[in-house]
Amino acid sequence: MKNTYWLLFALFLLLNSKYAHSQKLYSNSDLTSWTIKCKSIKTGRGKIFTGTPNDLSSFKKYFKEHTQGMENDVLAIEMKFNNTNVVLTDTLPYAKAVHFFKNHSFLLSDCEIFEYSGGGRGRSATLWDDPSLNSTNAVVCEVDTRTPAAEGDGSLLMQGTSAESKNKKYVCSLRRKIKSGEFYNISDPSSIWFSLYLKGELDSDAFFRLSVWQNDSGIIVRSPENNQMYYTDIPLNFTDWKQFAIRYSDMHPNKAIRNDNQTQNPQYISSIVYGLYTKDTTTKAQVNMDYLMILYDKPKSNNPFLQE
Repeated sequence: MKNTYWLLFALFLLLNSKYAHSQKLYSNSDLTSWTIKCKSIKTGRGKIFTGTPNDLSSFKKYFKEHTQGMENDVLAIEMKFNNTNVVLTDTLPYAKAVHFFKNHSFLLSDCEIFEYSGGGRGRSATLWDDPSLNSTNAVVCEVDTRTPAAEGDGSLLMQGTSAESKNKKYVCSLRRKIKSGEFYNISDPSSIWFSLYLKGELDSDAFFRLSVWQNDSGIIVRSPENNQMYYTDIPLNFTDWKQFAIRYSDMHPNKAIRNDNQTQNPQYISSIVYGLYTKDTTTKAQVNMDYLMILYDKPKSNNPFLQE
């Protein structure tokens, strides 16, 4: 009987170990988030190196350290964000290749600091709406330096309870407005990814919603004729940090405002909303967010990685 007990216990540990691995739940200490392949167009020599979220903030220096001896080459570059569907490619002379990531990304916030507009708090920033102003209940939205961040020294903590009675219960959200001309002039929704890091609390009732609003007039107004919204929901039934990258073309349209002319076009994005929801109104839900960015790809036909 004892042998059977220990055999079953060992099988339980083995199955749970495989499950945890398949979920790819990352911890900040060993997170490897991206891989780069570089190949010289002239000589065919190549190099492969990886990095973490922290290396993105000093990408130019990190790139130079790992591509010594290629300074006079034109490079074909492929950058993959591991465990996502993001693949960025380009063919550039070395002097421009060191800026590869900067030229393929748009940083919404590294979450080290946050300044909200409105609310009578003396804040002058206009890019972010204060989530406490749009919530029906008391919420917390603050820079969290106590929890190890995915990138840098701090992340953004959203926490609160829901007071709504609908099936999907709103806690709070953070809206990042996109100014006219601020974002890249790209029309293909399949070339755009919204990337971020989330830290859940193993809460089966809570979920995170990424919403993208676009308006071909460039003016944010809440009416079906002028606004279009696309969204993706992410259950927060995990712990530690996990990287997500959602392709714009894979996001769901909001049926409530859908009309015959609705099409996804990144050129018309007017705002991006990061929201926290919970189905349980009796307990607090929370999520940490870090390194909010948009990634985009403009493949070049002469990039050899595209033919592999």
